[in-house]
Parts: sequence; structure tokens; C-alpha cells
Amino acid sequence: MKSASGNTRRKLSIAVLWLLALGWAGFSLFLSWQSGEDTGALSMELARFLLGLLARVGIYPDQTAFHMGLRLAAHFGVFFIDGLLAAAALAVSLPRGKPRVWLWSMAMLACSALAVAAEVGKLYIPGRHLQWDETLLNVVGSVLGVGLVMAISALRRRRG
Repeated sequence: MKSASGNTRRKLSIAVLWLLALGWAGFSLFLSWQSGEDTGALSMELARFLLGLLARVGIYPDQTAFHMGLRLAAHFGVFFIDGLLAAAALAVSLPRGKPRVWLWSMAMLACSALAVAAEVGKLYIPGRHLQWDETLLNVVGSVLGVGLVMAISALRRRRG
């Protein structure tokens, strides 16, 4: 039998993870749906900061190539985190011992739909355009984020 404090902690964990997952989903859409000028300025500022850090250790990559690579990595990374958070929220919400394959599939589908929506929404934003390669990076990031939580969850169940 669970203690009252254990049950309260579990409910708090569930609430916090769902708030983080939904907040991050909103943040990912905010980033995706910025104007072309705003997103370019934000990514360039981040690129310059990171280039400054790399210069401190003697690494000097081409600024343009680094900036473009950073923008592509951001697509994967933002949606990877989205998949991680959504799957973690789902994992703590499910009763132990229940079949999870269908629910994990739904998490992957929901995160992938968000990843596609982030790109399709760009059709209506000044200075932005839909790019299928970026859409693919979004979806792959989401699916791998969910997949990592699935794998960790499976390992934890096997351990007892």
C-alpha cells in the first residue's frame, strides 16, 4: 500500500512533468513561428556566443557554416526535448504493469504532429517557409526523444 506522502509526490511529479511537456511544446511553437528576421537574429546571437566559447579553446569554425549547422541542430534538439518531456510525463502517468505500446505510439504520433505543425505554420509567417528537410529533423528528434524514454522505462521495468 502506498503512503499518503508517496501518492502526493507521484501526483506532483505527474503535474510538473505535464506542465514542463506542455510548456516546452508551446516554446517550440513560439520558436518555430517567429518571423524570419526574429529567428535569424536569435540564432545568430546564439551562434556568436558559442563561437566565442569555441575561440577560447582555439577552435575557429566558419561562422556561416556554424550558424547554418546550429539552426539545423536546433530543429532536432528542440523536438527531441519535446519527445523526452512528453514521454516522461506519460511514463509517470501510467499505472504500472499496463500495456504501454499503444500509448507510446500515441506519444510518438502526437509529438510528430506537433513537429510537422511547427513547420507547416511557417507558411503563414513573414520571412519563413516550409522546408521538408527541417520537418524531418523535427519528427526524427521527437521520435528519438520518445524512444529514449521508452528504452529507459523498459530497462527500469526489467530491473524490477
